[in-house]
Amino acid sequence: MKKSRLDILLERSKETQKLILEEKKKEERKKRNELTKCLKHSIEYHNYFELYEKPEFLYGVINQLKDESIEEKEELYLNSLEMAKKDRENRKRSRKKTENKEEINNE
Repeated sequence: MKKSRLDILLERSKETQKLILEEKKKEERKKRNELTKCLKHSIEYHNYFELYEKPEFLYGVINQLKDESIEEKEELYLNSLEMAKKDRENRKRSRKKTENKEEINNE
């Protein structure tokens, strides 16, 4: 059975609509992935000392990551808190070192 010209055009337009919809979905995924990367980057390079003092801020930021599973969010949260703890300890050590140097210089 031969297809009419109208049927062929309708099929092509449906295929075109599917392709357009797929492209839109790809663009949305790409934007979400970029947002996720930006949020992760801001968490990783944020002042960890402040994150340690205000973990609710960190929790709020991580909850904005929509593509991540709950386990990944928890892991990111715990890793960030661990980094914050290490940052805090490093600050204490460096503060002690500078105090010791100042004492030696004063003597």
